[in-house]
Amino acid sequence: MYPLKINSTFRLLHCLFFIFFSSQFFSQSSWCTVDTPNSPNGCTDGQIVDLPLNQSQIEFVFDSFAKWNSGITLYGASILKIIAKQDTVTPSAPSCYWKLRMLIDNIGSNADEWKTDESYGTGSGDKPFIGMLKLRIDNGCHTPQDYNLFRFFESDQEIIDIINPGSQLLANNTINCSGLPAAETNGAGTYLGPDYNEFTFTVDYKIVPQVGQIPGLTPGRYSLLLKFCLSEQ
Repeated sequence: MYPLKINSTFRLLHCLFFIFFSSQFFSQSSWCTVDTPNSPNGCTDGQIVDLPLNQSQIEFVFDSFAKWNSGITLYGASILKIIAKQDTVTPSAPSCYWKLRMLIDNIGSNADEWKTDESYGTGSGDKPFIGMLKLRIDNGCHTPQDYNLFRFFESDQEIIDIINPGSQLLANNTINCSGLPAAETNGAGTYLGPDYNEFTFTVDYKIVPQVGQIPGLTPGRYSLLLKFCLSEQ
């Protein structure tokens, strides 16, 4: 039994996890839409730039016992820089309010699993759970929801709010930065202006193998698609 235990443990050390990215602005898809499409909104344009730091993917390589036992954390691996423009052309246009959300996509795999890009060897072990990936998102004002916690998805197509002050009925509800002067994190503005801290979000990533999966996890290369949505409130 002892040699079998060594072989089983060794198989776990060759796992690579890739996170790919996309971003959508102001109602470009069915999940990235305003809450109440018939209600007017004063946003004319929006962008998320520098995602993730001019790279197409983030990579986690588990190739040692230490990494497997303690997990891997990448601090500030992505930066979301927001631009939201106020409508200055339409007469009596309402103020621009927006929300920021993210969605996980395993590209057609089982609902709670990572997409398998390649399996190493001929084993038939378990696939990694989506919940292994944890994210923490913050800005200089600490305005994102649960900014001090690592949050995680449980299944494919799940949506997690980053900035979402409330329903359309509370459209004038803004999230203020604690700095002076007080400003509106989910109002019109840009990371290029004096309110840089409000419109710039850093993303920390962490993968910790789940204890229940460790004995039978199949070595291989796995991936997820993480989508960020900037939409009108």
